[in-house]
Amino acid sequence: MIAGALTANDLIAQIQNCPPGTENAAAIRYEEICADTVRYLFGGDFSQMSRQHKTKDLMFRMDLLCSIKSNKEFWSFLSHYYKAKFIVFETKNYTEEIGQNLIYITEKYLFASALRTVAIIISRRGFDLHAQAAAEGILKENNKLIIDITDNDLIKMLLMKKNGKEPSDHLYDKVEKFLMSISK
Repeated sequence: MIAGALTANDLIAQIQNCPPGTENAAAIRYEEICADTVRYLFGGDFSQMSRQHKTKDLMFRMDLLCSIKSNKEFWSFLSHYYKAKFIVFETKNYTEEIGQNLIYITEKYLFASALRTVAIIISRRGFDLHAQAAAEGILKENNKLIIDITDNDLIKMLLMKKNGKEPSDHLYDKVEKFLMSISK
């Protein structure tokens, strides 16, 4: 389906009806739904969106790589404080919470010289405690921000957009809470 033809209600139904699991067809379908949702929510905020983006040396493949063009508060915040021009989106259709290993794998996609210091991991159930601790450590040690987005977050942002509100405000709130919770 073309993302421009989808409505918030269509995307919510697709998220809710997609079976969780790492079986190939379900994982691919979930990635497609998430890409359509990101395009619906933030397509106007990005100048480019590249699915299944591979680095030149073919060492890394990112589910979705987007180039920020927006002046909206959240994207400006990421550009200013994290020197991010590109946002990496990873999607995981796991039945359980994400563990720390995925955080460390995702960190390898991020580096300052490529202006790629922020990743958003979209998953069914979010980060477990170890993944949260890993994301905190990566932020403190390397100034790389890895954000946790669940199906519930996607649905909340879709409803925000449907009701004329700015969905990136929800991401901004999540990041602010995350940053305010970090100790030395």
